[in-house]
Amino acid sequence: RPFCDHLSLSSIAVASVLAAYTLVSGSAWAAESWGVAWNWDPRETGVLLLFIGYLAYFALRASVSDPDRKPVVAATYAVAAFVLVPLS
Repeated sequence: RPFCDHLSLSSIAVASVLAAYTLVSGSAWAAESWGVAWNWDPRETGVLLLFIGYLAYFALRASVSDPDRKPVVAATYAVAAFVLVPLS
């Protein structure tokens, strides 16, 4: 369904921006609190993996040239990549 595909694309775009903001603001907070911007804390690493998963969604979506297969492949990846959400 085109509406569901558009909703998924829009949601992941917003989530990507929020994840990027979380990484930047979290690094600034860590630098102030801990004296180092990145120390591979599990929360930091989880958000980084989530952000990379979001970027992979856009890369995968751009790599599929068939307009009929693109929503199916993107939705399949989005469902599989949802496992990253609890990690963050």
